Amino acid sequence: MSTTSEERPAVELVGRSVERGRLSSVADVTRRGRGTSLVLQGEAGIGKSALLDDVVRGAADLDVVRIAGVQSEIELDFAALHRLLTPYLARRADLPLPQRDALNCAFGLAEGLPADRFLVALAALTLLTEVATEHPLLCVIDDAQWIDRASINALAFVARRLHADRVSLIFSVRELRDPRHPLGGLPMLSITGLTEPDARALLKSAATVPIDSRVARRIVAETNGSPLALIELARGLNNEQLSGSRLLPEPLPLGGRLEAYFLRQVRGLSADAQTYLLLAAAETSGDPSTIRRAVESLGLDPEVEDIAIDALLVIAGPTVTFRHPLIRSAVYGGATLRERRRAHEALALATEADLHPDRRAWHRSEAAVGADEDVAEELERSAKRARSRGGYLAEVTFLVRAAELTESSENRARRLLDASSAAMTAGRPSQAARLLEQAVPGLEGPIMRAQAQRLDAMINSLQLPGDVPQLLLSAAKALEPLDVRLARDTYAEAIQATMVSCQLTRGVELDELGRAVLAAPCVSPSHLTIADYLAHGFATRFSTGYAQAVPSLRLGLASLFSTSSPADLIRWAIFGNYAALELWDDEGYRTILELREKAERSRGALDTLRLTLAGLGTAEMWAGRFAAADTYHSEAHQISVALAGDADLWDVLKLELMAWQGRDRETRSLAELLTGKLIHDGGAGVVANLARISMAVLENAQGNHREALAASWRLFEDDPSPHGNRALPEIVEAAVRCGEHGSASAALERLRERAEASGTPWALGLLARSTALLLRDDEAEAFYLQAIAQLGATSMVTEQARAHLLYGEWLSRLQRRVDAGAQLRVAHDMFVDMGAAAFAERARLDLAAIGEQTPRRPVAISNELTSQEAQIARLAAQGATNPEIAARIFISTSTVDYHLRKVYRKLGISSRRDLASALPR
Repeated sequence: MSTTSEERPAVELVGRSVERGRLSSVADVTRRGRGTSLVLQGEAGIGKSALLDDVVRGAADLDVVRIAGVQSEIELDFAALHRLLTPYLARRADLPLPQRDALNCAFGLAEGLPADRFLVALAALTLLTEVATEHPLLCVIDDAQWIDRASINALAFVARRLHADRVSLIFSVRELRDPRHPLGGLPMLSITGLTEPDARALLKSAATVPIDSRVARRIVAETNGSPLALIELARGLNNEQLSGSRLLPEPLPLGGRLEAYFLRQVRGLSADAQTYLLLAAAETSGDPSTIRRAVESLGLDPEVEDIAIDALLVIAGPTVTFRHPLIRSAVYGGATLRERRRAHEALALATEADLHPDRRAWHRSEAAVGADEDVAEELERSAKRARSRGGYLAEVTFLVRAAELTESSENRARRLLDASSAAMTAGRPSQAARLLEQAVPGLEGPIMRAQAQRLDAMINSLQLPGDVPQLLLSAAKALEPLDVRLARDTYAEAIQATMVSCQLTRGVELDELGRAVLAAPCVSPSHLTIADYLAHGFATRFSTGYAQAVPSLRLGLASLFSTSSPADLIRWAIFGNYAALELWDDEGYRTILELREKAERSRGALDTLRLTLAGLGTAEMWAGRFAAADTYHSEAHQISVALAGDADLWDVLKLELMAWQGRDRETRSLAELLTGKLIHDGGAGVVANLARISMAVLENAQGNHREALAASWRLFEDDPSPHGNRALPEIVEAAVRCGEHGSASAALERLRERAEASGTPWALGLLARSTALLLRDDEAEAFYLQAIAQLGATSMVTEQARAHLLYGEWLSRLQRRVDAGAQLRVAHDMFVDMGAAAFAERARLDLAAIGEQTPRRPVAISNELTSQEAQIARLAAQGATNPEIAARIFISTSTVDYHLRKVYRKLGISSRRDLASALPR
């Protein structure tokens, strides 16, 4: 007698007590009011789906939502997430507005800006955790290797943020070979083949007759203990083969052959039943009504669905699902091209165009024979809808298929170019490069070719930033006679690209690029943009001189401050930040960052938010708030982890903070890496320049002035923006201390010209401090006092503290011990309070030299709170509510509450009102 459906679960779970226990613990954690996640990893047929069935059966007291990946949906952005959230979409009205709008756009429920994929992920987190406040929720995602990239990124984002929430996620996936996979780093349970005793027990349970021991031994050995293979062989081999009276087939149907085995089962059904299975395999939504309409249109036997169910090939339910993914693969892969086209044609006719236009377009494309412009245009409309939802990978898929169906070489090239652009937007530069290479031969118009050059520059910007300015310059020149506005924007992009490549720009000198930008076609003053002002300012800086560039740079900053366009702000803000640093405008630098942060958080633009947070970390560092700076850098790191990116790369941006903190070994090691051949060959000059300025700070702090001069002098020679300016006071101090007065005078002369042109307190304070270092003793004091006053009017606490230090050292040299002690104590206390360990030690030694014994005080670096706890505490201290904090740092409201309770315990306080005074600076 065959095994019944009720008995099958027990059979398939033989030998899986450990794995069942681990899965049951996920449900138990959820019951207790906490959230967790688990990834089951193992090859096809190893028993993952049976284990998921088991945990779902045991979670009857929980709300359970379950989906499975579908291979043919893998390029359709947010398709799987939509299926998972469908039961709860009626509650999306309760979401914060930006999250609700993003989710609506992602799922095609509303028109609007393309949905940022990370804001969609945050909406999913908020929705699921809010649902779970009423009843614990278990989300089960099977065959995650076939979940579309946008959905799996969103679900991994959610999984990493479950803590104090009554919602848990369980994934099953085939082997994860790529460590950068979105699920990488989550708790993992690897499922392997059964042991020999357990495999024999499973084989015995699944068979209908006693099995010969030699037969059992061979089956167990050749299946490697795969439960699916064991069960299918026990059922598929005849009684004589199992009893040993007849030879086993050679070879046994395993692996890919197991798929062929399933296909043989399918071939044993009637022709109508086989066609039904093909329709079910081709209809990725599993919508029974669509499949039934297709069945009717083909005139198939109306009982075909029951035949497939009775054959244990499909499972009936709200959607039509195959008992195992290999069955779907076998059915679709085993069909002829003609059979597949016939199935897709029937499904296209059965799909309601008003409700599911994109699904209908895809079926039509798969049914097409040869070029078909009508279908290609329909696919292009689907691509536009996908883009409006932020579904850039789906856009790529639709456009590539449209190009394949396009007869005109010009239209085909245009669609491939658009697909390449979408792939770049989706973060797939390798795919973008391949599509661009296919598009270029058919591009006929000069505008199209220039756009291809711009796209080529974008692709190269990730790997070879040194080549980008020249590529954009060529594109801009080609666009001049065709589209003046586009040409000017491209020139601005070329200049902005030099902010990354700096002195390592290849193919064009910076002064040559500057002259080309200044010679670009003019527009009327009323049509000048942020980009125009900033590009003109930096082009002037490169080709004419600093003082002449100041007016345009100021106009560019003013335009950024007043813009009402978030898109313009995000696009040009980094350009503006460099302008603020060029002008030594500390207030403008922070203002731009805060405006950009607000715009990026409202749109969920996490990719660019990382850079903004790093910039805010730099501003906090200069303000002497190292703990706050570290919090910003930590958030940038956390976001990179959430995006499944290389989070360690973002530690580069805190290199100067490490130097100020006196973290000698870490700073030197990273700086050596960033000034090496790899960075030089790639052309990322800005990274090398950051390393050099950081080393200058560290060496000057430790009194290694000759080494500080060596680190910073290259910046004087190359004069990159903005590190060329920032190096000048470091050079003056280092050169004076080691007797290189010629170098000190050269740096001071450049600093004087630029500081006077800028006129900001930051610039004038640095000029006064540097001037004092080169003056005679009877002239220097007034300049030290002026430096302290000017820098005291800025947010640059680090520079103000250094002015006190240098003034105190000068007073000490003149034997004015009382005055020197006063200045050195101020400097020492400032450095200790901010956490500048090396500078604090330098001040302590200076005090000891005049006879003042200052006990070593630990610098103000708090290890009591984690970075996330510190971030939450600071936001709460500033008056943010728990929901506001949750939306800002991309976690759930209950997780915010959980962390705040821990903060109160660690700091020994009882409420929000005590946070501000309890937190370190």
